[in-house]
Amino acid sequence: MKLNEAMQINTINDEYVTLMNANGNPLRINKSDLIEVIRANMPVATTDKNGLYGKSYVEKVFTTSSTNTKLIKLFSCQKSGFSGKISLLFRRSESGVISEFSIYANSYHTIDKISDIQIYRRAGSHSNITFYRDEEYVYAYMPSNYYYLCCKLGFLFVGKLILEVTEMDISTLTKIPLIE
Repeated sequence: MKLNEAMQINTINDEYVTLMNANGNPLRINKSDLIEVIRANMPVATTDKNGLYGKSYVEKVFTTSSTNTKLIKLFSCQKSGFSGKISLLFRRSESGVISEFSIYANSYHTIDKISDIQIYRRAGSHSNITFYRDEEYVYAYMPSNYYYLCCKLGFLFVGKLILEVTEMDISTLTKIPLIE
């Protein structure tokens, strides 16, 4: 049978995908194995090339204990920095409601100006998380006392998330007001 005579399908259930090796011999592979082969060989996505995002890039969780606080560097707010949306869920470990925040950032690409940044409180009443910026980055400050912060990429136009703990004197930072 010739390839153009084969039945055309729109889904792969128990069928196999037929391949040909370098010697012209037919091979077959099931759907889940084919997906893993593609995933293993696809590059990581950047603003310069298409690809896949790793799970750690799309979502990351931070926690504090009874004695430590954390300052989380979220993204760059400089020229050609992050443009997109991040969703943050903030909660106390054993009690209280979960608060949800949405951060929208739009970076400039033709002028040296700090990104337009808007932070909305979508749900909850936590007043213990604070957002800051300096001339380079946007930060989330988590107090001690067993808090959790889940950061998740909503969408990305350009730039990248940083999502890492950093050490800095917060008195040198500018507080970003919340939009209720």
